[in-house]
Amino acid sequence: MPKARVTSKGQVTIPAEVRKALGVGPGDDLVFEAKAGYAVVRKRKTIEEVAGRLRKYAGRRLDPEAEKEAVGRYLRELDEATKPGGSRAS
Repeated sequence: MPKARVTSKGQVTIPAEVRKALGVGPGDDLVFEAKAGYAVVRKRKTIEEVAGRLRKYAGRRLDPEAEKEAVGRYLRELDEATKPGGSRAS
């Protein structure tokens, strides 16, 4: 299991194998979720990645209730895909 030390400024260098597993590099944003005794780190999706997933809805008009349902479904899929061990679908 990779380890890292927190500096006096609160900074951490993410081990190379973790960066590779998350697919992150310089300039990428990360999202942190604090749990009881541990933290979850995820790569934040870019607007381009989100827009690509929504492209299948281009040109379609949905009634407001169906649109709300579609957005909710997409956000649940996105959450599952970015969880550790998730499908990481983009």
